[in-house]
Amino acid sequence: MKVKFCKKCGIEKDINDFSKQKEMKDGYRNSCKKCEYERSKKHINTCLYCGEKFNTHKKTQKCCSRYCEGKYREENGLRKKEKHWNWQGGKVEYHCDYCRKKITQKIGQFSNYKYHYCSRKCNGKHAEQLGRFLGENSHSYNPNLSDEDRVRRRKTPESKKWTKEVYEKDNYTCVICGYRGKGLVAHHLDGYNWCKGKRTDVNNGVTLCSNHHDEFHKEYGYGDNTKEQFDLFLDFKRKESSSNEKISINLQSCR
Repeated sequence: MKVKFCKKCGIEKDINDFSKQKEMKDGYRNSCKKCEYERSKKHINTCLYCGEKFNTHKKTQKCCSRYCEGKYREENGLRKKEKHWNWQGGKVEYHCDYCRKKITQKIGQFSNYKYHYCSRKCNGKHAEQLGRFLGENSHSYNPNLSDEDRVRRRKTPESKKWTKEVYEKDNYTCVICGYRGKGLVAHHLDGYNWCKGKRTDVNNGVTLCSNHHDEFHKEYGYGDNTKEQFDLFLDFKRKESSSNEKISINLQSCR
């Protein structure tokens, strides 16, 4: 292990306790890092607790050590009530909004929130009860999803049963174009988001292919949909289909 004597304190120390300096023969300064640090303290202050003078980097430092600083603040009440740096007006008593347990909280923290709880568990239970983080209140809510997309993502036993029964009612066939195969969607006539009484009513659902399902929602938007909207859409598609058939017949007769 390479060592060196510090010319300031006269103590033999490990070479790593010295700062590097290319101009020196051995590549290291003659004073150790500790002595260099002490020498850089340019201000001489008087400790407010013990009265001793001490060197410091900070002109505004009032105490020579953490011990003296703690004692000085304790004797002068610098960390109590109004003198504390984080004073927020005292505490207030209240009841947990979920379990009604009596608790206290700082006034500053109390006024920042609408609801107040004694624990995270009560917070979570009350949020679940109120639905605070469900639907449009959720940070991950996607307004571009249809009601049917949301039902498929939930995959609850009730939603699975409803979807299967709608498919069976329509013989696994799109009610507009007659398509049978992959990509069918069980569509709510009166929207899932507002018509809670018909969410699992088989008569409130129709089977659509993915193309006509997307076309419907592009026309009428996502959410707050109604049976009347679908009736208009179905009537339009049937007239469109009938018109296309007439054009096809006329073209064949001209050949």
